[in-house]
Amino acid sequence: MSIFNRLFRRKKIKNTQLCNSRFLGEVDGTIATYVFVWKDVKGDKNLYTMTDDGENVIVFESDESIEKTDGEHYFLITGTISEHREIEGQKQTVLLECKFELVDKFYNIKGNFFGTIGDDVELPNAKGTIRLACPNDFKATGEIIKKMPVSQYRMIVERGEQIFILPFDSKQKLTKKTTANYNIYAKVIGHTIENGKRATFIYPTRMECKNGPVYNGALFESFRASGRFGANF
Repeated sequence: MSIFNRLFRRKKIKNTQLCNSRFLGEVDGTIATYVFVWKDVKGDKNLYTMTDDGENVIVFESDESIEKTDGEHYFLITGTISEHREIEGQKQTVLLECKFELVDKFYNIKGNFFGTIGDDVELPNAKGTIRLACPNDFKATGEIIKKMPVSQYRMIVERGEQIFILPFDSKQKLTKKTTANYNIYAKVIGHTIENGKRATFIYPTRMECKNGPVYNGALFESFRASGRFGANF
């Protein structure tokens, strides 16, 4: 447990919180999430122990040696889940395959993610700014990840340290204005990091624009039916 002691000393978390870890995804399914990583040695294998922002524990064994797995750096990982196991009351998600993409020093990443896949979001009187989409928009996480919607535009909503991103095929579906106020009701569909900040991808079930049109759940139902993102809502 020495690796966990190092983890919790650095993050000032009590060891009893080890038991708060939950299983991620489904066995034989795919997972993508942001984590910080520690490397240890188990026999002739490298043992990578990871925790995401929710303190969920993920484990991966490999012959491969990954650099900067010192608990100070932040990675986007994608992997196949081989097992859910529980050791001394701690739930661990075990990966059979895993790819690591270095993001930055963990403490350089600002802000917070909101919720988990499928959670409801309500943003009353939200000031949304419409921008052109960029490639980073499509590196979102999910317990089952496929392709994000191919979007020409996106709406950015900032609430304190939290940033929300809404993908849209056309600016005309919203309003001709670049910035407007909306009441937004949506579902969480993933997370991403952009310009050193955590952001939450959401897709609307209903949007009400002040002095403008109302968009109902047809947008969300069409997106879900497309199968382009495999989360179970």
